[in-house]
Amino acid sequence: MQKVQLAFPLRQPESFDWQRDPGFNAHVHKRLLAAHGRVVQSTPANDHRPRTERDLLRLCAAAMSQRQEMLLYYLLAQCVRARDLTLSAHFCKALEWCGRAERIAGALQDYGAQVDLHELRGTLHRTISILWIAAEEFSYALRLMREHAADMESFDPEFEVTVAAKAAGLEYMLGEFPRALGHLQRAATLLPLTATSVTGLGTIAWIFALLHRQRNDPVEALWHAEVAAELYRQVGRINSTCRVLTLAGEIAMDAAEMADAAERGARERYLTLAARYVEEAFGVGEDALDLPGLELTRLSLARLDRLHGGADAASAEARIRATLRQARRMRDDALLTVAQTELGADLVARGQVSRGKSWLKKAIVTAARMNAPGVAFRAQRLLRRAHGRNA
Repeated sequence: MQKVQLAFPLRQPESFDWQRDPGFNAHVHKRLLAAHGRVVQSTPANDHRPRTERDLLRLCAAAMSQRQEMLLYYLLAQCVRARDLTLSAHFCKALEWCGRAERIAGALQDYGAQVDLHELRGTLHRTISILWIAAEEFSYALRLMREHAADMESFDPEFEVTVAAKAAGLEYMLGEFPRALGHLQRAATLLPLTATSVTGLGTIAWIFALLHRQRNDPVEALWHAEVAAELYRQVGRINSTCRVLTLAGEIAMDAAEMADAAERGARERYLTLAARYVEEAFGVGEDALDLPGLELTRLSLARLDRLHGGADAASAEARIRATLRQARRMRDDALLTVAQTELGADLVARGQVSRGKSWLKKAIVTAARMNAPGVAFRAQRLLRRAHGRNA
């Protein structure tokens, strides 16, 4: 493919020469740039997107260039992204705005805009756990960037590292472990070109933690998870920070369960570490308004109570079933898989092996239904143990 100089007019509109396009409207552009700034600066605690969406909708009837119209639709999709995307009306509206922007990007052969739109579509699908589509969207964005750059170069290395890390995470969940490693290796080659890619470095450490956990190496996995947690603390109290902290707690519990019976001190240290991570994750999840993340931490708290010897069987089962109901209401199959796995693990640990194995099998079926067998790797491992086989 012919090499071209990519620009990213949607993600970086201030660096693009908009006035060259026929129909450019200076007044509209000033308002679009202001809206872009508000969207970028939005946080869960100070979200400007609802008001920005109303302002943008009033611009729809104005005359403007095609590329300005594309930016308008992209920003509207970003605003709708702030809503509850588990509601189909919101998710479909976000995809509709993306689709309008994509048609313009295709007509203009604007590959940089197509990269930004595929990344956004991947984010939207990942939010509601349609993982295979999210992985394809991120991978396509990466292919577009790499097709137009020399092998060891990048038009935006920090962004490419972050997208590669996200793609690796999704490939892991899909059970495509070699592809996940490939994305991580590509990201690693670009790290020397980055300035301070905290999210990129953090996500890479996050996925390495997952891969080592899948290999049943909790000590190495915990090291990577702790690196990821420290990096994401620098990013702030967002969804990803909540989930990285929860993962660190879960891996610490894995290490506690694998500690030799003679190493009671090591087991207690791991459980203390797990408690610290999970409690911090819960606070972050509340601040970030991360409903699925909070449910994950609740499952981790139930597991922690069991490992500490607290909470009777009926109470533990009721707490986990509350998350099961919430996962079904949210139509979040990834969360549902984790909840089914935790219920199965809890029942097996309390001696109700037959019921526990039944729930572990349900988790594996749920993950297969969403084409994400990697999500159920713990259920598969626990089921092998319940059958007396080497995990």
